[in-house]
Amino acid sequence: MRAVRLFDRLIDGLAVLAACILFAITFLIAFDALTRHIPFAPRLNGVIELTEYALYIVTVLASPWALRLGAHIMVEIVTDSLSPKGKSVAAILVNLIGLIVSATLIYAGGLATWKAWMAGTLVFKSFIFPQFWLLLPLPIGALLLLIEFLLRLSGIRGRTPPTLKHQIQEG
Repeated sequence: MRAVRLFDRLIDGLAVLAACILFAITFLIAFDALTRHIPFAPRLNGVIELTEYALYIVTVLASPWALRLGAHIMVEIVTDSLSPKGKSVAAILVNLIGLIVSATLIYAGGLATWKAWMAGTLVFKSFIFPQFWLLLPLPIGALLLLIEFLLRLSGIRGRTPPTLKHQIQEG
């Protein structure tokens, strides 16, 4: 259980980092928009490109946290009509599919990252940097998702995420 608490702290920290990145890009976009209308104001180059990269990173960093909390989009129209046993089976199937998708992303993302690193591929836009830096967060984030799906399938987390309705009723 200590390992689970450490994992929870890790994904909580990554979610906080994602929130900080969102705050920073919000500030950068506002600053960039403001300086466009002020003569002789300093200009920031590459804000749009940086925002694109940051949104990708935020998604990868916050996904395990959102999965743990059930703060992601869920379509409950089918599962609401199922029996309790049917809901349990559906939850297991969804978590298995999530596990398989996560494993696929680890493999494909890891392979792409490895190939970019070995080839020394660079990204040439407003910024110039090694392409593997951009690819590396995907297999790492997918690994964290895979661990979260394993925790759910093992019953440590519970197979279904808490719903907002359930959290409001308890709180």
